[in-house]
Amino acid sequence: MSITRGIVTRAWSLVVASSLLSPAIVGCASNGDTVDPASPKRLRVLLDYSPTLSDAGALLYLASNPAVDLLAVTLPGTGEADCEPGTRTTRALLAVADRIDVPVGCGRNTPLIGDRDWPEEWRSEVNDWGTEMLPAVEPEPVRDAEQLLTDTLVAATTPITLVTVGPLTNLGVVLAAHPELAGQIERIVIMGGAVTVPGNVEASPAAEWNIYIDPESARRVLASGVPVTFVPLDATNHLPWTERLLRRLATLDGPAARTVHQMATSRPTLAGFYLWDELAAMTAVNPDLVISQTMTVRIDDNGAIVRDPDGVAVAVAVNADADAAAQEFLRMLNGGTLPDVVPLTPAELDYMVTLAGIDSRSNATLAHAYDTVSRAEGDPHAVAAAFVAEVFAAIAALVADLERLEPPPSLGEAHADYVKLLTQFVASKEDLLAAVAEADGTDFDELMADATTRASLGDIFEQARHACQVLEDYSFLHDGPRPCSSAAQQ
Repeated sequence: MSITRGIVTRAWSLVVASSLLSPAIVGCASNGDTVDPASPKRLRVLLDYSPTLSDAGALLYLASNPAVDLLAVTLPGTGEADCEPGTRTTRALLAVADRIDVPVGCGRNTPLIGDRDWPEEWRSEVNDWGTEMLPAVEPEPVRDAEQLLTDTLVAATTPITLVTVGPLTNLGVVLAAHPELAGQIERIVIMGGAVTVPGNVEASPAAEWNIYIDPESARRVLASGVPVTFVPLDATNHLPWTERLLRRLATLDGPAARTVHQMATSRPTLAGFYLWDELAAMTAVNPDLVISQTMTVRIDDNGAIVRDPDGVAVAVAVNADADAAAQEFLRMLNGGTLPDVVPLTPAELDYMVTLAGIDSRSNATLAHAYDTVSRAEGDPHAVAAAFVAEVFAAIAALVADLERLEPPPSLGEAHADYVKLLTQFVASKEDLLAAVAEADGTDFDELMADATTRASLGDIFEQARHACQVLEDYSFLHDGPRPCSSAAQQ
């Protein structure tokens, strides 16, 4: 995309997803029940994880869930974080959930067999990413995860559930050294593997990273006799990060919800990201969120889960109720309640559909302007002036269409703000043409970049973008259409 097209697009398209929503028109009732923290029915859980974005979501889900008694958090040193930064990030996440009482430990940093590791850039990112977004915590010596896991199991008065969303190194060591502790574990829920779908490891296409890093530890876990549920890519592929999930998250007030939103939006993109570890954590609490099948499997040396009639019988989640899981995730991050999504009224729906049509026509006209300038030859100043004239004519036509559109009362103020800002933009035409005449540059892109800087149109761009986004968000968060062809894909 040229500099000019990138700048101009931000001015009048209902553009990229905003991480901030307008509280003025997003208001709903709440639903959802909470569980008494003193209830004896709380699920006793130990989480074994490494603090990536997905792992952090799993931790905050469990730590915020009133139906869960989170006993400890252990990190395999074979995970994506080194022990010191990983445990520091974990303690900061627990502070967000007001669970600083939960002990944290970290284990050995090499697999039981071999020397597989994560890409160095992944590890560096996970080591650093939480530093600026999470509360500061006092430094503490790193506790040994294998000992913490052993002590937690020994002290358990009833069998506990292990949720493991990283390499299984800690469990592989402890269960091999203390096989008697298997009776202290009710079940192990593992995010890992790919059974009926392709894996995600380039070096081993049938494998998934958590199992690939340390397949021997996974074999030991299966050999322990503890009931195992795999939540592999087969199920998590049904639960991608979507724009709807991200925007809904932005409307929530819970500290855990705000933290996950901040972490998610700190990334340049969430394309290719799924709620991998979150789904495993949710499955431990609510197995009905997934469809599971009993399979007999083994772990091969390439880290793949292979179906084998002579293998170990395990439960494998092969599908997931994506809507229910997303609702569950958001609800618990928000403290156990979630604002209801109220559908658009008929008048609001008609408005949004009409707005989408207006936007589509405007974008077609703008696309013609871009195509024309891409083929234009001659003096860059003349080309730029012609481009500005065509673009401003398109925006003036957009304003005229919007002025003829009567919004419902619920959207009247937002609609008026959008029209007002676009009108102000149209009024800046002569200023921009004057800036084009004075601009420096050897080609069209350079000249337009200089002209837009000289004309000081940045504030109008940003304000118009926000006004557009308010309308977009209102429709989006009320299960309505997306009235902008340039908005991010759902």
